[in-house]
Amino acid sequence: MAWEIGGGLGHVVPLLTLARLFKSRGHTPVFALKNIVEPSFLFRDEDFPILQAPVWPEDQYRRKVPPTRDFADILAFHGLADIRRTLAMVKAWKDLVEIVRPDVIVADYCPALCMAVRGRVPVMAMGSGFSLPPADLETFPALLPEVRPLIDRNRFLDRLNQVQRIVGAPELPALSALLDTEARFVMCLPAFDPYAAYRAVPADGPLDPLLQFAPLPQQRRIFVYLGVEVISLRAVFEGLKRIGQPVTAYVRGASPRLQKELAGPGIEISDQPVPYTQVLPRCSLVVHPGSLGTATACLAAGRPQVIVPAHMEHRLNTRSLVERNAGLLLEKRFDGDYFAAAAGKVLDAPAMADSAKTLALELDRTAYIDVPGRMVDRALALVGG
Repeated sequence: MAWEIGGGLGHVVPLLTLARLFKSRGHTPVFALKNIVEPSFLFRDEDFPILQAPVWPEDQYRRKVPPTRDFADILAFHGLADIRRTLAMVKAWKDLVEIVRPDVIVADYCPALCMAVRGRVPVMAMGSGFSLPPADLETFPALLPEVRPLIDRNRFLDRLNQVQRIVGAPELPALSALLDTEARFVMCLPAFDPYAAYRAVPADGPLDPLLQFAPLPQQRRIFVYLGVEVISLRAVFEGLKRIGQPVTAYVRGASPRLQKELAGPGIEISDQPVPYTQVLPRCSLVVHPGSLGTATACLAAGRPQVIVPAHMEHRLNTRSLVERNAGLLLEKRFDGDYFAAAAGKVLDAPAMADSAKTLALELDRTAYIDVPGRMVDRALALVGG
């Protein structure tokens, strides 16, 4: 059960859900995680082995993220265009796999791992629509066509194949083949898939059962789920204090000191994630960065959303919500007054609440029953069940 790139609990929770099912069927899941500290509370009552996955150097994250044209640019930014770094990562994954000797690998956003085991160990790649683009195209579809590529595509492919030759792994026929694994599972609604128009088969659906639509409560309450990486985090909470409505919040990665700083009259900050099933029926508005799980839960519950994105994936995740007038996107840096005015308009906008309700009622929930069971079946089919 492997995780290599990306941040947040959204990469770990699905792996843990599947691991419990594998265990119930008599198999032994072993985790290799990019971050073993942040999600540690999820494993308090579990007995799964947890290993430190190979980690990409973090210096690229200290730089400003450049505009990225497509998924190739995103991979290049993370380090895969650097032969030395990619070779080190692929070798480390190769060594780890040889120690664990898995029969099948479930991989969430693991390009170097997929390179390391290509043709050797069957892989079921899983991820969001954004992190698992189509693998049967000659090139990755352009997400921002107006942006110039960060690197020449032929040179990029040649560098990856140099690594493959060094480690004795099969070469890649195209960049898009990097995540062309024995099985794939795209865990999102088609509405949140930036590659929906390019897929021969639609996205498989979200891992968790979709929430039922819940009418807006009589008493207003705002739910906030943000991470410390959101640039305008303090401005959001300054604006919330100006709005003056009750707030339930969780700030991922926040220290006790920061939680105390952000809190105020009527603002309740939890030190761990709040279950959507508990909080969404009680709230009138959700403020979040555009993470897939939160956006999906809010869509299903019929909640208007204010999106404060931390990166391009968040913008793409919520593009359809904004286009359907079920969400408001705040992209640029802002202050507390600006946020209070923007969020206040959403709270007072019946049209946005109506749009959110319409989207929720349009969902065909019968199409997404027992998605985890289907995923486990698909993975086990790679090794004869």
